[in-house]
Amino acid sequence: MFAPERKKRIKEIVLENKQIEVSQLSKILGVSDVTIRRDLEKLEEEHFLTRAYGGAFLNEPKEITAAVATNENNEESKIYEEIGNSAKYLVKDNASVIIGSGKAGVYIAKHLKSKKNLRIMTTDLNIINELADNNDSNSRLVFIGGDIDPVTRQATGPISSMILSCLNVDVSFLEMDGITLNKGYYVDSYDKANVINQITQISRETVAVCAHSRFDKTSFFFLNDINCFTKVLSNAAIPNLYKQYYFENNIKLYTSLDLLHKI
Repeated sequence: MFAPERKKRIKEIVLENKQIEVSQLSKILGVSDVTIRRDLEKLEEEHFLTRAYGGAFLNEPKEITAAVATNENNEESKIYEEIGNSAKYLVKDNASVIIGSGKAGVYIAKHLKSKKNLRIMTTDLNIINELADNNDSNSRLVFIGGDIDPVTRQATGPISSMILSCLNVDVSFLEMDGITLNKGYYVDSYDKANVINQITQISRETVAVCAHSRFDKTSFFFLNDINCFTKVLSNAAIPNLYKQYYFENNIKLYTSLDLLHKI
């Protein structure tokens, strides 16, 4: 992961959690404590955060900064709303579904509330919280437990692996953190890659989920080549080069409601 992308990820984590320890960032991003401290020093120079012993905490944003952040969050929400709304058309009532960790997963969970009698499984506590609110569709929620990462709120480790090895599901949605044409898919940690690899083995259908902003981007851990998934879910702004590649290689791309009606 290059420095600009790493700084962006640190900003996202600190915005979400208000404060963070160097050791946690080092584990999440897969770099040394020295590198993290250097990144935090630069972000402090930008007045984004204030360093403290062993970590850093978010500075109170100025009004103009808050306005910019709100606008960015609104745009991001629109993207994930589109992805979530499209996802529900890929799931039939009475199906068993795994939703992988990540922002898109929360929106997919939100829109799956309109389906009936699902069995929905996830390793992500944020997704469980979303589904637990106003769940009137008679769907069953299953949390795949394990070691909880306090930042991502995702369960990983041997307990998660053991539970996953016993499951059999109809469809899974797995969020990617980057994709390039010449290499393929990337995720932001080894733990996430391990969970994804297990889920693909127990799913009849696997859908790779990737917002358009993650195309032509890499992340910390290389997952697999671009042909490893036969179904991809994104938003309509996906680069045309990838649309063409998926079409020519018989990979189904789902982007918006009008396309879904044609498939």
